Amino acid sequence: MILMHFSAEICKGFLSRQWHTLNGLPEFGAVYNHQIESLVKTYFTNVTDVFSVVETTAKWVENEVPILQNKDSCLHTFPTITK
Repeated sequence: MILMHFSAEICKGFLSRQWHTLNGLPEFGAVYNHQIESLVKTYFTNVTDVFSVVETTAKWVENEVPILQNKDSCLHTFPTITK
């Protein structure tokens, strides 16, 4: 149980910051998308109260999606997720 919580917190930490290449440019592309997808799946699989986390996540996504104005926009809560 503790390991699951720890895994969820690590995934949340990675999702809560932007990723950059060694050149300092924002990450993008198919490999990057696959990595983000894996982190999201692992996060939701390992949280202790899945329904509560899904409900909370749905609410902030609903609030943050309208602010995505251009291709460089990203969510505030999980900046790894862009338009």
